[in-house]
Amino acid sequence: EDGQCMYLHPVNVRCLVREYGSLEKSPEKITAAVVEITGYSMTEDIRQRHRYLCHLPLTCEFSICELALKPPVISKETLELFSDDLEKRKRLRQKKARDERRRERRIEMEENKKQGKYPEVHIALENLQQFPAFTSCPGETTSVDHQGFCQSPLGRSPVSQT
Repeated sequence: EDGQCMYLHPVNVRCLVREYGSLEKSPEKITAAVVEITGYSMTEDIRQRHRYLCHLPLTCEFSICELALKPPVISKETLELFSDDLEKRKRLRQKKARDERRRERRIEMEENKKQGKYPEVHIALENLQQFPAFTSCPGETTSVDHQGFCQSPLGRSPVSQT
């Protein structure tokens, strides 16, 4: 209605053709949730893949819209028939979204590194492996590592060395 070149996704077209016999017999207006809109510019490759769009001139901008068709527009039987295709497209969308989030995080980390900002390291202060405790006195029996530290000149305070 607003002049945009927007076309149904081929999986939606196949669902409607299966349900109504042809696109001409399908409803003129469909109310459904938009799942994905993908923008394109017409090329020879796209013209070969989507032959129903061959009437569009080269370099024409257009969009292909996938809808979540549900009853009463199409029956449950038709939905089940195309469930594999719809699930495959759903998984691809989710993978694409995950990849995009990872890419954004990686770019953000690279930008932060350029600015001298590094991610915080979350290490508990109670972690004895990262922060060993040297609480024993020189006269007490402790592990070999602790005794060596307490007996070394570094283990004594500057006052006791005089």
